Amino acid sequence: MSIPEIDNVLCTLKTFMEGFNPTTLMYLDIRGHWENNPSTLRDRISNELWFRIWEMKQNGNDIKRAGSLIYPLVRDESSWDVTKRVFNAFKKNNSEGINDFLMIMEVLYRLIEYEAHKRNGEDYVADWDRKGRARRKSNRWELNDRSVCKNS
Repeated sequence: MSIPEIDNVLCTLKTFMEGFNPTTLMYLDIRGHWENNPSTLRDRISNELWFRIWEMKQNGNDIKRAGSLIYPLVRDESSWDVTKRVFNAFKKNNSEGINDFLMIMEVLYRLIEYEAHKRNGEDYVADWDRKGRARRKSNRWELNDRSVCKNS
């Protein structure tokens, strides 16, 4: 099992950053193509994450700082194995032709999505707020459906 080198992943990240336009709503799809107008939560998370990386670079930070997002997923064989299992749990049999970098980014998107549902499902909602309770219930259902641990 070959673990991606963090420097190679950051080099790939830098290459993809060249195609990112922060003045439009664009996201990176599962095949590594830039698309416009994100419609799903996953696509909006992709847009936001890429914008934050672009913003970090604009503020004078080295692209290597983005390595703190990626390093936990490729730290050692055990971490990389978990990363691949999480990816396969979400993508099932749709992972042909996906390189390591795209797999890492997809796992980041899904972990952010999972955490968003978790936080939104735990929010306090007043008893009289029916819409708020329905939103919280929906997030709890999403959290249960997307549980990373249930497929292990």
